Amino acid sequence: MKSIKLATRKSNLALWQANRVKFLLESKLKIRSVELVFVSTKGDVNVTTPISQVKGQGIFVGEVRDAVLNLDADLCVHSAKDLPSMDHEKLLTKFVEREDPRDCLVGLSLEELKRGTTVRTGSVRRKVQLGSMVEGLNFEDLRGNIETRLTKIPEGGAIVMAAAAIKRLKLDSDKNVKFFPLDLSEMVPQVGQGAIAVESLRSNADLAQIVDQISDPILDYELRAERTFLSCIGGGCDAAVGAFAKKVQGDSTYLITTFMGDESTFDTKRIEVLSFDEEEPESFGERVADMLLSKFKI
Repeated sequence: MKSIKLATRKSNLALWQANRVKFLLESKLKIRSVELVFVSTKGDVNVTTPISQVKGQGIFVGEVRDAVLNLDADLCVHSAKDLPSMDHEKLLTKFVEREDPRDCLVGLSLEELKRGTTVRTGSVRRKVQLGSMVEGLNFEDLRGNIETRLTKIPEGGAIVMAAAAIKRLKLDSDKNVKFFPLDLSEMVPQVGQGAIAVESLRSNADLAQIVDQISDPILDYELRAERTFLSCIGGGCDAAVGAFAKKVQGDSTYLITTFMGDESTFDTKRIEVLSFDEEEPESFGERVADMLLSKFKI
């Protein structure tokens, strides 16, 4: 194939991810021309309503997917964490690379947080996990692109961001801002956090094969397990739910860490589970969801 049109949002992080996929297509598969098709989504237009109050899943992906569905683009690129938990019936989803999956406090460290400290975040998941660790925090909503969020660090307080976004845009080089990544033992990330997703039409075998050649089969297993878990739990980006799956080094099994919490009480439950030998990722994710639900009903 000589040329490919790649649909993407216009934010700096989205452009970084799209250009990374563009590079992989051109360098690995020798695609001569990869053209970016820019799309604005519902989430880009509405930058004031808290994410938890926006109805429906996939507010940052719908219009980008439409570009492929309407044949205005061949492929589309997303942050995997923005995808709805259920796969699209007409689109094939693959996962390319994953950066640091952790969450990151900006402004103050976890040890510096105390009763009355203002923490800004648009994520219920982050709010519940921090609230379970530090009593009496003052939470405020946070919206906007990555650069805008960094201007909204409250005096004497902190914001929470994805470490992947900070690293990809090299924002941690700013010596005037203090970044404190949270260990995975402290905060379970959002499903898909740090990973790049690429989608093509299921009906186009040639494009599906192209995407398959730049995707990561280990990451694909990890994300399919995480996403099935989320689908079975019934959550989205507005839910106090998290999961992170990782292949066990030197083994054929995978470890998944999952979390569920109650926003009203900050009550949380967390479990870590190993996959069975040759267990399919969907079966693994469903099994873990059933285990967590049996421990905690929200």
